[in-house]
Order: sequence, then C-alpha cells, then structure tokens
Amino acid sequence: MLDIDPIELIGEFIAFKFEEHVNATGQFDEQGNGIIIIANNISHQESASKPRYATVLKVGPEVKDPAIVPGTRILIAPLRWSMGIPTPSKSDEKFHVTKESDSLGIWEE
Repeated sequence: MLDIDPIELIGEFIAFKFEEHVNATGQFDEQGNGIIIIANNISHQESASKPRYATVLKVGPEVKDPAIVPGTRILIAPLRWSMGIPTPSKSDEKFHVTKESDSLGIWEE
C-alpha cells in the first residue's frame, strides 16, 4: 500500500488508490481477458465515465461509516475524484481523494 502518512486529511475526505491502472495521461487502461487495452483514442471524460473500484489508504476525521478504513475496497461514483496527487516519498506514485458522500458502496469479499 502507498505510504501517505505525512498527509492528514480533513472532513469527509478519503485518500485512495485505484485498483485499475491509470496511465500517464490520467486515463484508465481497460483490461479484458488479462490483456491491457490502452485507451489511446478515448477522451478523459469517456475513460472516467463509469464507477471505479479503489482501495482506501487514509480517511478524514468526519468519515462516518466505520467500515471505511485503510484497506477497505470502495466503489466511487464516476468523475468524483481528484487528479493524481504525488506521494510524499515517491513522486512517481500517485493517489487520489474523494468524499465519503461520493462512494457508492463497499466491496466485501
């Protein structure tokens, strides 16, 4: 899991890492049958226009759902996340932020 310990979140914000690969331009590379399909001819809007699964890294103090903790897998509403934010320790690794109210559900296995 990414190390974002120096960062303190406020309010109902949730820091997370997408489970799908996000390429250098911020688009999702779709996977099908184990093959990565590079999203060259797809706009950012199209690439991000569906809900996405993510793993929670850190939560803000006003996140009310006790099930949303680091390591939880959540489903996030389309286009309801920040741009990639470089981690404090490694600038090539990025995380994103969303609000608890923009999470659609929790993936329980």
